[in-house]
Amino acid sequence: MNFYKLPKGIQETTRSNKDGSPVVAYRVQMNRKGVKLDKLFSSLNEALSYLNDERKKLNLKSLVLEEDKEKFNEYKKKLYTELSETDKGKEYIKNYLTNPTFERYTQRYIDDFLNIKYRNTINKNLSQMTAEEKHKHKNYTNKLSKLKRIVKFKVQDDFFGVLELSFNPEFNRKQIKFGDIPLRKITPSTINSYVKTRIQDNLRASSIRAEIVLINSVIEHSKSLDTSLKDYQNPIKDFDKKLYSIAVPAKPKFFRFNETSKEEFIKAIETNKNPDFIFIVKLMMLTAMRRAEVILLKWSQVYENFIQLTDTKTTPRPVYLTAEAKSLINSIPRKPNQDRVFNYTVTGFEASLRYHLNKFGLRDITAHKLRKNSISEFVEVIGSDNSLLISEILGIRDIAGLEREIKTMPTNGLSSQSEVLKSVGHTTSAVTKKHYFSFNLKNKK
Repeated sequence: MNFYKLPKGIQETTRSNKDGSPVVAYRVQMNRKGVKLDKLFSSLNEALSYLNDERKKLNLKSLVLEEDKEKFNEYKKKLYTELSETDKGKEYIKNYLTNPTFERYTQRYIDDFLNIKYRNTINKNLSQMTAEEKHKHKNYTNKLSKLKRIVKFKVQDDFFGVLELSFNPEFNRKQIKFGDIPLRKITPSTINSYVKTRIQDNLRASSIRAEIVLINSVIEHSKSLDTSLKDYQNPIKDFDKKLYSIAVPAKPKFFRFNETSKEEFIKAIETNKNPDFIFIVKLMMLTAMRRAEVILLKWSQVYENFIQLTDTKTTPRPVYLTAEAKSLINSIPRKPNQDRVFNYTVTGFEASLRYHLNKFGLRDITAHKLRKNSISEFVEVIGSDNSLLISEILGIRDIAGLEREIKTMPTNGLSSQSEVLKSVGHTTSAVTKKHYFSFNLKNKK
């Protein structure tokens, strides 16, 4: 059931399934400027997208969906009346109002945060979006898909340790959807059960962590809005992190070019007929910037000694430019009246990269691996004891994790970070980075 005001040209109707059962459908009709339309769609979004595509051909303004609050309120009133007439319904209403489920808080997180954060892309047709908007829209839909999956996964109503899970993976226990659990009743044991369920689904530890991060976001957002949760202890802080160790291990992180393989890779890249493709790959290799950061780069972000990134995966940061990176940027031709450096979309480039590398038998190399290689080379140059400087330049949020990764890397004898830490009186680089460390980068290009 939808709660939108149907735009002109779309009518809600019914059609029959193969078994004869009726289902809701949406008819698009238009007879204008010689264009006649009469087509059925199973979803309102599909109908609207089709209608807008046809209107665009006629240079007509695109239509958007408007929420029908009156229709929604009537539905809620009817549902409430029906429920309140039974004892079971009365109990449901009581629990719904006084002890909301995780799914309800998840929907609130979507409505109050995600839908506002991505408000400029939600009602836009993909064909009308800029490359930046398409990238944001993809992030939005990915988060929505994950949240919708999370609330449907089932967890056990009793909890066992790692050994019990290992010896009795098929043990018959009562299950409940994670989204149906009242938020206040979600404990570290509940999260342990969720993680075990995902482990049994053969999900990688990194993917499970990503889901736990989203669950944590919902809980923290709920606590910030609902004063009744002020004393509720976030269970994400206390669940058993050691469970990750029995999940499917992550793919090996190490990736490095040797001199020969690096030359062969660059030669393969340079055979591409699109100059933008070559520039993007080389710029990733010289700066360790993320794929989207390079593809969506604008000339207004480029300065003489650095690139100022604002819309990033972590926090805004400057990217220092080596002499080689400066030379590459200076060789990129500027397109008239266009701030964007390249014309690719993020998904378009990724498809081009896979297709091109597959032709040379290099299908195992990805944009992420290019960043890994660049970071490794950068660490060797600056010295592995300078994690503060490295994390600032490369936009790496987890400094402790970075330090664990590079602690065995060779150093070149630099000691600037140690001196900085002594000078400001901090024992950890994380504190210094958060409160005191910044670059003095000037000279707009």
